[in-house]
Amino acid sequence: MTSKKLFIELKNKNIIFQAIELNKDNNYKVLDEINTASLGLENGNIVDLEECASTVQDCLFKIEKKLDYTFNNVNLIINNQDAEIINLNNSKKLHGDQLTKEDISYIINNAQKQIIDNSPNKEIIHLFNTSFFLDGEEKRKLPLGLAGDFYTHQLTFFLIKKNSLKNFKILFGMCNLTIQRIIDSNFLFNMNVYNLNSSINFFCMDLGKEKSSLALFYNGSFCFQENFNFGTNIIKKDVSKLCSIELDIIDKIISEINFEKEFSEELIDKKYFNGKPYRKISISYIKEIMLARLKELLDKIFVNNINIKYLKTNIENCFIFIEDQNIRTNLRQNLFDYLIEKERMKKFLIKEKTQNDIYLRCKLAAKLINDGWLNEVLSIIQPKKSFISRVFTSLFGE
Repeated sequence: MTSKKLFIELKNKNIIFQAIELNKDNNYKVLDEINTASLGLENGNIVDLEECASTVQDCLFKIEKKLDYTFNNVNLIINNQDAEIINLNNSKKLHGDQLTKEDISYIINNAQKQIIDNSPNKEIIHLFNTSFFLDGEEKRKLPLGLAGDFYTHQLTFFLIKKNSLKNFKILFGMCNLTIQRIIDSNFLFNMNVYNLNSSINFFCMDLGKEKSSLALFYNGSFCFQENFNFGTNIIKKDVSKLCSIELDIIDKIISEINFEKEFSEELIDKKYFNGKPYRKISISYIKEIMLARLKELLDKIFVNNINIKYLKTNIENCFIFIEDQNIRTNLRQNLFDYLIEKERMKKFLIKEKTQNDIYLRCKLAAKLINDGWLNEVLSIIQPKKSFISRVFTSLFGE
């Protein structure tokens, strides 16, 4: 017995399709995949409904024709800069009694009410367990059945704008598809890092060309995320501006010169200008600008980020993914040196972010949907069942 699932990711200006088959042994096989740009998409948000619908319909037709199969449901992976994460501690006095399902119900119900009251224009798409404390002592698992005086449950809510969710439903409704699940792409990306590494407490810094993000896994649970509307392209743009050299020339220079070396007053070779007006600029000056901008970028995201100051205490590792290969290669050691100088973490690991990461996210999403995840209380907002009913199903089974 096999089942086919359709995954669509809305990423920047691209719509990524992947059809996956799950066999009886829970193995996943990619049946077809398409990655295409859409004029109706900007920063992962719908800006032109008709354009987006046309792209989805065209690609869906190709996939269904190839597979001789009709999809009615879609699992949507979103890359939404407006997404918000809220951490909430809720407690209950036990007076020496055992912790029961009813106590958990009370805590989660209260937490959900607070979120809804304070964020009326947002919708919950993920809800994670972060920490459990019984009489002030942190427990690794939900301490159901244990006796105590005071229980605290830390939850992490992942929210998106209600109107964004409505627009996604309208888009796929136009294509005769019902959204079955919605999953955040940063969550999947960081889950993949978590699965591939032994560390359960780590920061993950994702430096894209146009956007960046910072996430925190604590006790193996996704509990913090912050998005930034800038990436490593600002380094090249500033070099171009300050040196009065066109951006395409700067691209060639950065791709061919190893800036890890030491330079004195060596000038940029005339060959990079291809007949355009030559400017006498030293390699060391370009490197100086690049390093200054890199440090500014790292300061904003990580070093001087007040939102994570208190989170750094018990975190030893930071995984850094840099999309731009030339920036990653040329500034790798400088990035290490700066972070080690500023931070006391034991380990900084710089890794490459590849196109395969997109397709790994889809396969991981399929696995999470099928198998669930230990630390996720509420998988995805689902219709029909009440919130608390869905929570209990997730925590304790049917």
